[in-house]
Amino acid sequence: MRHLHSLRFASWLCCFWWLTALPSMAQTTPTRPVSKPAVTKPATTKAPQPASTASNKAATPSKPTTTTTGSKLPSTAPKSTAKPRPALPTNLNSSDQNTRYQNGKVLLDQGRYDLAMQELAPLTPPAARFERGAEAAYLYAVAATRAKKWAEAEQMLNLIRSEYAKWENLPEALYLQAQVSFEQGEPDNALKVLEQIPNKTLATEQNAIKATYLARIQDKALFQTLLQRYPKDEALGRAYADKLIAGGWYTEADKPVLEQLIRDFSLDRARYSAIPQAQKKAIYRVGVLLPFEFNDPSWEKVRRNQFVTDLYAGLLLAQDSLQREGRPVQLFAYDTGADTIQLKQVLALPELASMDMIIGPIYKSGSKLLARYAQQRQIITINPLSQDGNLTISNNWHYLFEPSMATQAQVAAQYAFRTFSGRTAAVLHEDTSDDLSFAQAYKTAYEALGAKYRYCGASTPTWKNRWQRALGASISLPWAT
Repeated sequence: MRHLHSLRFASWLCCFWWLTALPSMAQTTPTRPVSKPAVTKPATTKAPQPASTASNKAATPSKPTTTTTGSKLPSTAPKSTAKPRPALPTNLNSSDQNTRYQNGKVLLDQGRYDLAMQELAPLTPPAARFERGAEAAYLYAVAATRAKKWAEAEQMLNLIRSEYAKWENLPEALYLQAQVSFEQGEPDNALKVLEQIPNKTLATEQNAIKATYLARIQDKALFQTLLQRYPKDEALGRAYADKLIAGGWYTEADKPVLEQLIRDFSLDRARYSAIPQAQKKAIYRVGVLLPFEFNDPSWEKVRRNQFVTDLYAGLLLAQDSLQREGRPVQLFAYDTGADTIQLKQVLALPELASMDMIIGPIYKSGSKLLARYAQQRQIITINPLSQDGNLTISNNWHYLFEPSMATQAQVAAQYAFRTFSGRTAAVLHEDTSDDLSFAQAYKTAYEALGAKYRYCGASTPTWKNRWQRALGASISLPWAT
């Protein structure tokens, strides 16, 4: 029943998107058959779908888990038990500058950001004549950022730029100020600040933070203004091209701009080719490619294939719902069997090229075949179960209903940063393609937000030792084990 209800919704949504908002369908990247020789075609069914320097040690699990040193990871999230907070430094508000500086670092590491700001503030002005005044000001700005006190962070970062302009770590301060500007909804100022960072300094981090925050802009006019002011910014140009194609912003008037972006930044033309505007039809033809395996009526096969039957039943329910709403849809079901041989025979049928949409397949071995077919024939194709984001790369015709592993990781990283105030993360993962994709995307997204990554590696029998070497950082796994 879980497949029946969830996939009924999936199919209804797929059909609804096609009918009402095809140009604005967004690809899932950055979320997300195998057959026997005979081809069976069932009867047609007509309609009657942020930066930091302190080493705070926590990370976000994609599924809630809690760990203690030397204990076994639970398979499900246990009831949270409150841990006593570390003791406060005993010499707060000391008259000794070095003591206050160390107190500030300790408090920042403990997540006591307001107290850290109080300890560090007297050390930051040049008049204090503290030899590490610039470092104290930067740590103050980090604490203010984690406490989401953007105005205080901005003020201190401006002080660093004006009073400590020769500080060797000034690029780090500029990077943090760009993040503060992005968070305050000031992308223009953020890009201006990033331009002041010397070439090749923090280049990877700059591209990552731009990709993260520019994707959040929903104002097309603002994006166009930014392009006019920063015409040579590749990350900005790529983000706008993504919005045009995957974000549904594209119109015929955007064609010259898109062509210019493709030429200027050597973008993949196949990926950034515009999808033609949808045309309303009296009835829509939807091909359904599933491994029904009708040529094997054994009860074992029927039982194992129950989820396929449930999926198709959900599609029929969606068809009925659309029919009653005045959106007629015809479903054409094809048996793709248990290997790619039968799928290839189905793809060779001339009638399949006339479909308005294709749903399927189920198995990974056939997904690439259908994705390539969709791109060649320019037919919107929805994969209902796959989480392989690679299927959508450079292919504007293939979509995932389920979010890809990379998309799940990005959302998990953003949740971690918001919930745990940008603490240091550590990720252990299995040595599989899905886990590697999750771990790398999590790391990239987490660092783009300015947080620190302590460790990212494959899970082995010695994972506990590795975790301890990560200085007690909490563990984030793609799923609980």
